[in-house]
Amino acid sequence: MSLNLNEYEIPQNNHNKKRQGFPLIRILLLVAVLFYLFQGNYFHKLYDYFTSSAHLNENVNPEPLSWDQECSSYRGKFFLVRDSVGQCSWKINQNDSLLFNHDLWRYLIEMELKNSLIIHWVAPIKNFRSPWFISLKTDSLEQNFFRVPFKDSTFIWVEHQSLCRFPGFCPENPLEGGALPIPEDFDFQGRELLLMKDQFMGIGESPVYAILPGEILQISKDSLGYSIVMDHGDNVISKISGEISLFSDLKKGSVIEEKQIIARLAPKDSATFYLEVIRNGQFVRWNTFFNETHPVSKDDIAKFRKRIGF
Repeated sequence: MSLNLNEYEIPQNNHNKKRQGFPLIRILLLVAVLFYLFQGNYFHKLYDYFTSSAHLNENVNPEPLSWDQECSSYRGKFFLVRDSVGQCSWKINQNDSLLFNHDLWRYLIEMELKNSLIIHWVAPIKNFRSPWFISLKTDSLEQNFFRVPFKDSTFIWVEHQSLCRFPGFCPENPLEGGALPIPEDFDFQGRELLLMKDQFMGIGESPVYAILPGEILQISKDSLGYSIVMDHGDNVISKISGEISLFSDLKKGSVIEEKQIIARLAPKDSATFYLEVIRNGQFVRWNTFFNETHPVSKDDIAKFRKRIGF
């Protein structure tokens, strides 16, 4: 007996077919989407993305620039100091518009924009962007900024003469020798004023300096002597008071320059005055304020210079 196998076909019910209408709603939605993409400039953004991606893929491993080539790319002049150390130098005039994306470099340019200056950038030839020091020279000024390791394993910039940390302001010690130390077991009873003031002592008629450039807010006199209140900007205010004699041309509103002498100690064997530093409305000890901006010593700089061979 033969067995015939036939494929089973599902009968179609023609009565259940619905006639498809014109897809007006879908077309309107598509038009709205295309209009939104066009208005938002998304077509150009997609084009730029794919073309830039293709360009990046072509240069996945670009050939790195050598030390002298990178120096030249910033319009500097390259010198080989030692086998492993290079120097990039710029001679810059007032009208130059040379830009280099480095905070200290730009700061030096802006600070001395009125002068023609020479900047030397010294670094290992294997790492152009990690210089050991930057030197600035004008007709009347030479400054060296060293990039020294800090105690938290980071690196900081320090000016070799003032030992000031960059960036930030650089306060001047108001009297040679600094504030009288206050030991941990100091008895403030009877000397409560030292809770909010630092005491300085020196030889009579020694010069007294403003701690920072600024403007005089107030000058007054009481039984202890004169007092000068100054606004230094950046929410820093100082007050110097005690056995001092003021310069006669000082008055309210006078603008005080950097390292300017504003008074002298009284003419006797030893005289004292007091300093108050107010930062953001809070009293801060002079040694704390000064050490924050002078984080390394001259010995630290000397050791660093010896280590790098300069």
